[in-house]
Amino acid sequence: MSEIPPFSPTEPGDGRPSQGLPFSREAEEAVLGAILVNPEVYYDVAHFLASEDFYLHRNRWIWEAFAGLHDQRRPVDLVM
Repeated sequence: MSEIPPFSPTEPGDGRPSQGLPFSREAEEAVLGAILVNPEVYYDVAHFLASEDFYLHRNRWIWEAFAGLHDQRRPVDLVM
């Protein structure tokens, strides 16, 4: 099993240590991963979670993609 390198908070994109708001990359990824595993979870969290709630930009983009698929009435799946 490979060892995961230690995580240090950084500002999105620039790699410098963050002095701003605390955040958890693991928590953000857990929410997105839960939706990929079980798309019905989206309906449980979409009423209180928005893309602006994600600190990391890549996670914001993924959330916006989920919301766009929902608006188009298309399912979220692992292939997407």
